[in-house]
Amino acid sequence: MQPLKIAFELEEAEAPSRRLDAQIATFAGWKRKVYRLEGHDRIGVLWLLPGETESRLPEFTKSVDAAFEFVSIILPGQSFGVAWLPKHEKTEYHAVFENGDKAVGCTAAIAICAAALKARAAIS
Repeated sequence: MQPLKIAFELEEAEAPSRRLDAQIATFAGWKRKVYRLEGHDRIGVLWLLPGETESRLPEFTKSVDAAFEFVSIILPGQSFGVAWLPKHEKTEYHAVFENGDKAVGCTAAIAICAAALKARAAIS
């Protein structure tokens, strides 16, 4: 998936989203493995980062720590800043990277991930 497409979806999001977390993870290199649960008509999903054995899908759109992890994978060593702006009944978060790419989100984590994707697209 293209980084700018994901970034724009993030900026339009009104809340954290596991669907968007999955898109971010895929962009960062996580692999999705689907399997059928033995004895059931249901499936299970594993999310694995190459080199790791524990299945996990970080909450990139909810957790600032997970957003920092994403940045460290796709833009190691890049500097960025985050600010928030209270607006009536909801807060708007802004993130900007050292190259000037910036984004807005409904959570700080979303703003960080969106700006990181824009910064990555600018150097690709």
